[in-house]
Amino acid sequence: MRSAISTQAAGAAARPARRQARVVLPACIVCVDASSVVAPGGGATEAVAAAVAGGATAVLLAGTGTTGGAELYEAACQLREVLRGRAVLLIEDRTDIVDAAEADGVVLSQRGVPTVVARRMMQSSGLVGRLVGSAEEAAAAASDGASLVILADEGGGLDADTIRSARALQPSSGSIPVVVAGGDAAAVHGGGADGVAVRFDQLAPAAAALSGRLADTPAAQVAAILEALGGEPAALALLQEVVPSMEETGLLSDALKQLDEPFLVVVVGEFNSGKSTVINALLGGNFLAEGILPTTNEISVLKFSGDGTARDVQDADGIFVLHLPSPLLADVNIVDTPGTNVILERQQRLTEEFVPRSDLVLFTMSADRPFTESEVRFLRYIRRWGKKVVFLLNKVDILATDGEVDEVAAFVVDNARRVLGVDAARVLAVSARSALGAKLAASGGGGFLAGLWDSAGSRGNGNAPPKPPPTIDPERLAADPRWRASRFAELERFMVDFLVGGAAGGESARLKLQTPLFVADALLDAAARQLAAELATAEQEAAAVRLVREQLATFRSEMARDGAAQGAQARRLITRAAQRAARLVDSTLQLSNADALSSYLFGAGKDARDRLPVGGRFEGEVVAGTAGQLRALVAEHSAWLRANCERQLSSYRSFVQQRATLFGLGVDGSSASEATALVAAASDAGALEAARPDSAAAAVARFEPRAAALLLEEEVREAVIGTAGAALGAGALGLVLTAVLPNILEDALAVALAAAVGYLALLNLPLRRAEAKGKVERVAANFAKDVEAKLEAELQAGLDACVGEVTAMVAPLGKATAAAVARLQDAEARCSALAEQLEGLKQRAAAVE
Repeated sequence: MRSAISTQAAGAAARPARRQARVVLPACIVCVDASSVVAPGGGATEAVAAAVAGGATAVLLAGTGTTGGAELYEAACQLREVLRGRAVLLIEDRTDIVDAAEADGVVLSQRGVPTVVARRMMQSSGLVGRLVGSAEEAAAAASDGASLVILADEGGGLDADTIRSARALQPSSGSIPVVVAGGDAAAVHGGGADGVAVRFDQLAPAAAALSGRLADTPAAQVAAILEALGGEPAALALLQEVVPSMEETGLLSDALKQLDEPFLVVVVGEFNSGKSTVINALLGGNFLAEGILPTTNEISVLKFSGDGTARDVQDADGIFVLHLPSPLLADVNIVDTPGTNVILERQQRLTEEFVPRSDLVLFTMSADRPFTESEVRFLRYIRRWGKKVVFLLNKVDILATDGEVDEVAAFVVDNARRVLGVDAARVLAVSARSALGAKLAASGGGGFLAGLWDSAGSRGNGNAPPKPPPTIDPERLAADPRWRASRFAELERFMVDFLVGGAAGGESARLKLQTPLFVADALLDAAARQLAAELATAEQEAAAVRLVREQLATFRSEMARDGAAQGAQARRLITRAAQRAARLVDSTLQLSNADALSSYLFGAGKDARDRLPVGGRFEGEVVAGTAGQLRALVAEHSAWLRANCERQLSSYRSFVQQRATLFGLGVDGSSASEATALVAAASDAGALEAARPDSAAAAVARFEPRAAALLLEEEVREAVIGTAGAALGAGALGLVLTAVLPNILEDALAVALAAAVGYLALLNLPLRRAEAKGKVERVAANFAKDVEAKLEAELQAGLDACVGEVTAMVAPLGKATAAAVARLQDAEARCSALAEQLEGLKQRAAAVE
């Protein structure tokens, strides 16, 4: 049967409350020294991580004589990251490192400070274990309030008797777990050890010795050790597997342990409702403090003392065990709790942690203020655990008549139906103070309740005497008007019937069996809700990861649209420049533009081209800043592409990093550095585009306005000279013909022919002008097409790189989310199946008589 070790909260009530850490039993504590953890290579850390994956319940970190605090702290922090709450982290002797590294507790060696001192030194609530070498030392550690002991073989050998003695010598307030370090398998099994502590590098031989089989990995070795030490209930095993963060799973272990213990009655209610007085009246003596102010600040567990003496022992922080020689306690343990409306969170937590362990809850209310807001809240909490609740309407002596008592009792019944869904709530109206006063008077001022047991017969459990001595005079008690007015006899009859049999039949046996079942049911229900929430989150995250593909496609589409717009802008710039060049050609190659034509025929040599019409006007009228605008546009395109890709990489890097730990990807800095490198690579790639010979930036850089002006100037010059040459040739033809032809008529015909040829030559000027303009348009179109193509190529290359890096970055997360969804769906199905089995067990327990 598996159990749990509860952390004993350190310090006073003023410290912040903290949920208790637990070491699941049977325990497999893996021991490792700090130097092995921080050593290069991380072999010890990997072995510990594997051992925890196999089910190791705790890790004990120790130092050596040369280990400094910094090294121990670094090792503790590394282990805490590896454990991630799956196992308890304990540190040998150094309570300061426990607090600094947020470990779960300390194990004190022989050279360590006393247990009580360690609790005071630790600022946080934590486990306090003790390393001992004998059964006597184990008993002393238990008396000092240790949470567990590790019984080590000091050379003399550990046999089964030593281990059994370590348990038997512990205070009767309740044993603490005994974990064995060393000793053979026979001793561990025969002595009933609660677990073993093994060095991480000795797991293989320990597993072979305890289980009789070889295992080749730390995980398999730990699993073999735990299997050899004893299994665990299916519900507990499943809960610890599927919801390891649920701290309440230890309550099921406690409930299972209590099956062999007396019936547990927990008395709850607001402060000043009379809880302590009710218990004192049941026991017949002033054993618990009473008052109008909160007097119960701790949990008081009342148990039977078979030796006839009364004593109290602090079992844990905030929990005191009082052993009293009251026969009533032979078959029932009674728990007195702080008020449900206390201010301190610690007291509230202590009360809430005892409710699930109870077999019966006596909810005490004051007759003058039943069902207050805080009582309703606490009753709803009790309802979660399926507990049997009996309402004690106390202080009825302040009500004037029996009718008022009945009226208030009916009010409680009605509200119990409304709040708890109980159709017939059991309400017992009493005056505990009157009953206690009468009992004290009937016993001579003090003593224990005995009359009840005289009528029922002794039900001693072996520790109680066959029949308790009658310390209360029944006749004096019956004659006391306070006793009759207290109505307390009805409560006592209920207790006798409930525990012994009577009218209640076997209800106490049913409730005892139902306690672990209802705890398991509540935990499974909570686990189902937690799994449903986790599954919803995992499915949302999986959907978010799947959405990345669509987001990247949208990003790519939007970038392509914007990139196309930038390419079109470049084409427009070039086209407008070509149009201006065409207008320049038009204005230059005109017959009416005699100055321009003559400048090409007579006034401009090769060295004076910058003074020709086209060269002089090209920069101002054609280029007009186009080259600079193109360079700016291409640079802006590269910067725009780089910035958007960097933004995507940064966004998805954060997306992955935020979810990596959630899905166990083990972010250790590598993911962040890889993403940073990707961004840097993208930035470098973008910066290098300007230097590539086939880039848009290079193409624009190669465009020289002066060279373009010279080329266009040459086209215009050739057109002018060609036209002029043709015209001159026509005139020369006329002169030749008139000279050689014999008559005037023929001369006239020759002149006309020459004139026609000259006219045709002049008509060639518009054709040459159109040809020059066509060449300008073709060159401009090719240039624009080249720039657009290079911009598109740069865009696609950048997007390919960006999308590829994001896809690679998100891929592990996609696998992790899919695996998480599958795991949680499987866990839900297993929880559902176990809940059905549990329902069957509850029905069988309800049929017990």
